[in-house]
Amino acid sequence: MHYYSKFMSKSFCVFLFTLIIHNIIAQKTEIDLKNYPIELKNQNFYISNVIDSRKDTSKIGWSILSKETRGNYYTLKSGTSLSFYHYLKQNLKQDTSFTPITLNIISLLVTERNRGMKEGKARLTVQFLKEENGTFGKLYETSTFIESNSEFGKDIYTSHERRIRAVINQSLKNFSESKWTEIKPDFVSSLEMKEESSKLDTLSKTLSDTIGLFSKKKKEDLALLQLNQIQFKGGFIPTFTLNDTKSRTLWTFKNHFKQLNDIETNRLYTDYKGKFKLTFLALGIGTALVVASFTDESMDDTGLPNLSMAIPGIAFAACSIPIYIKTNKLARKTTARFNLAIENK
Repeated sequence: MHYYSKFMSKSFCVFLFTLIIHNIIAQKTEIDLKNYPIELKNQNFYISNVIDSRKDTSKIGWSILSKETRGNYYTLKSGTSLSFYHYLKQNLKQDTSFTPITLNIISLLVTERNRGMKEGKARLTVQFLKEENGTFGKLYETSTFIESNSEFGKDIYTSHERRIRAVINQSLKNFSESKWTEIKPDFVSSLEMKEESSKLDTLSKTLSDTIGLFSKKKKEDLALLQLNQIQFKGGFIPTFTLNDTKSRTLWTFKNHFKQLNDIETNRLYTDYKGKFKLTFLALGIGTALVVASFTDESMDDTGLPNLSMAIPGIAFAACSIPIYIKTNKLARKTTARFNLAIENK
């Protein structure tokens, strides 16, 4: 019996380990940079080393538009630093008489959306460093950005590769055209260099915030959160729609606001909820008082309603009107802020 228990325990561990490995593999979509020669005017440097100083070195974005890979994270084949290094070694002129430069990756992010045509973006921030005895001196820092449509009939991720190469090449061009040869940098340790890089990396937070958009139950709906904006539809109680679905009240989108992790959106939504409840509380109290004033117990001998109850009831009901107007304005402000935050993701 003891042997059987040990066997079952080991079998379960093997099964669990296999399941975890399978899930990890299933969550990754690799991008392989293609080899195209990089032409630079007055090139007098070559990339001797690539350092990835990002907070999250495992991902460069999320797959959203493709139904087959939606929710998977993008990564570069062989890892970001090695992928950059091999790409530059193969395609940028290597001349040891040139100055050796270390490329430091501060941030890298690819995103995608659908606006009639599928669009993709790539953002890259890098530093060009001079290395001496294990210390690093910054010669130049640059941020590059590109946005373009995917190729017709192809998955959006195939054009992410092209955009990544474009921002790398633009960064190299910016460096080659700068006055980096005139810079006398201050050299710092590897640890200090990475600490500074971590402070500059703003895109890793954007990348990590996006994780909440994908869940097993509503993966497809929540993935569309980054692609479609909430539109106002109207009505006595305002309704909104996302991705041309049926009109719904603002309460329906509470998980979207929460998962977006935007402080201002959540503040406006919380304010909206409070005003919405206050509106119907005031209206409810007012209605109850007015109705109560017409009951047999409350009416006076002349058959008139009890004014001591009716007047406060009318006042409560009247107060709900400006609160409700404010509530509707907050509903629109909440969605407007949400759309702006989505646009900036």
